[in-house]
Amino acid sequence: MKKLLGCLLSGAFIVSMSCSDPSNPSSLKGYKKIRQDSSFYNAVTRIENIQLVDIRSAELYNAGHIPGATNVEANYANSEDVNSPFCKEIQARFDKNRDIFLYGAKAQKAENWYAPGLVSTIGWDMKHTYHYLNDYEGWVDAGYPICSESSRVEGCPCQK
Repeated sequence: MKKLLGCLLSGAFIVSMSCSDPSNPSSLKGYKKIRQDSSFYNAVTRIENIQLVDIRSAELYNAGHIPGATNVEANYANSEDVNSPFCKEIQARFDKNRDIFLYGAKAQKAENWYAPGLVSTIGWDMKHTYHYLNDYEGWVDAGYPICSESSRVEGCPCQK
């Protein structure tokens, strides 16, 4: 799996990033940032049973999301620390032995940086946590397919 991921992301500008809670600078671990749309597209379309998390609201997710994404909203009220509802849901729904990819919305500046740091802290660590920097809007702007109420994609968790 690691070799496959390396091949899929080769040529991508991936940078390790540490984020922190201002009140406790060492509270969150780092994660990897994916800057190139094509690298993220390759990961999403070629990794079998990818663990892809859309951290936007359920309303935005239902309006349209990246195929294969599972919605686990991260917001100020539910993702304040490692014991938060967001972290508990991530731990319950996803396998810590596999890489996890997160994306949000451009308008979610704080959550987009904080949520991947929380995920890396609760079991995935920096080597297995990825954050797509161009967010959902970047995916759409690049012309990649979306799953929505009007265009369901086979195998997407939203069909369950």
